[in-house]
Amino acid sequence: MKLNTENLNPTSEFDLPGGGKIEVRVLTQAQIQEIRSQTRKKKPSRQGVMVEHVNDELESDLTWNAGIVSWSGVTDQADKQIKCTSENKKLLMTQCPEFAAVVANALDSLNTALEARTGLEVKN
Repeated sequence: MKLNTENLNPTSEFDLPGGGKIEVRVLTQAQIQEIRSQTRKKKPSRQGVMVEHVNDELESDLTWNAGIVSWSGVTDQADKQIKCTSENKKLLMTQCPEFAAVVANALDSLNTALEARTGLEVKN
C-alpha cells in the first residue's frame, strides 16, 4: 500500500446538479473520536446507572463541518453565491433535501472507492 504521507486524508471533488462543485472527505477515526468527545457525556440516572447523553444536533454540525470542505457554484434564487460556512452547511444539510442527498451520495461514493482500493468489503 502506497500512502501520501503529506496528505493522508485527501478531499474529493464532485459535480453538483445544475453546475458547481463540492469538495468532501471521509472522516478519520481521530475526527470521529473528537466529535464524540464533544457531543457525548455520561451522567448518572436516577437509579445511579451511568447513561450516555448525545447532543445529536451538535454531532451533526461537527460532522458536516469536517466532511464538507468547500463548494463553488452554489447560488440562491438571485444568483448570489452561497458561501461555504458552518451556518450554511447546517442550513443546506437540514433544510435542502437535494443538497443533503448530493453530500450523502458523494460520501457513499468515497466509501465505496475506499473499500475497492483496500480490497475490503463491509459485511452487514
